[in-house]
Amino acid sequence: GPSVKQHVLVASKNSVKINACKHALKLCFPDKQFDIAAVDIDSNVPAQPWGDDETLQGAKNRVRNLRIHTSSTTPSAASTQAAGSTPALHAGTGLIGSSAAQPSASTALLMAVEGGVGRRQHDGVLECFAWVVVESLETGAQSSARSASFPLPPALEQLVAGGMELGAADDQVFGRTQSGRGSGTVGQLSRDIITRTVYYEHAVTMALIPFMNPKLYGEQYIL
Repeated sequence: GPSVKQHVLVASKNSVKINACKHALKLCFPDKQFDIAAVDIDSNVPAQPWGDDETLQGAKNRVRNLRIHTSSTTPSAASTQAAGSTPALHAGTGLIGSSAAQPSASTALLMAVEGGVGRRQHDGVLECFAWVVVESLETGAQSSARSASFPLPPALEQLVAGGMELGAADDQVFGRTQSGRGSGTVGQLSRDIITRTVYYEHAVTMALIPFMNPKLYGEQYIL
């Protein structure tokens, strides 16, 4: 029969990030069934992370906060409540297969995607990138991966270096709104050859590699 659905908690309500995790999981584990829930959780870093360290830390903090949140919500209490009555765990997008956002014994993975900007060491160019962190709820085994990066054009660089969030700068330069939830800066600049979803999806796939190869990386990565 069909395998038991494994719960996955994604540390964001952003549909682009949720879809990227959903697609990557489907590609990496075609034989498994995942039930993905979105949780709005704090990164404890600035809204626009700067540099690899801060960006990776933001993703790690989200996963840690997910874990704390998970342990503080007992499955019995959560499952007896209506789906919307635990706001922090409220499955808020239509992309989620089930309203069962409460953690349970079958919660397999905690996932976070954090976008950042930073200056390249060798030439000082301001570039855009993302860090992904995936953690096994059961074993605590963690894996992280960095996306490809791309240089930001001067108009965006000026605004972001001046303290503006990339999404807001993107809206201003390209005359769009809510670009952070659409094809993103990478989609705009690459003419959608690589949309933000695909961009994140590749990084999520890289972060899932240890979980795809537990014989090589260690049994703590068995799903």
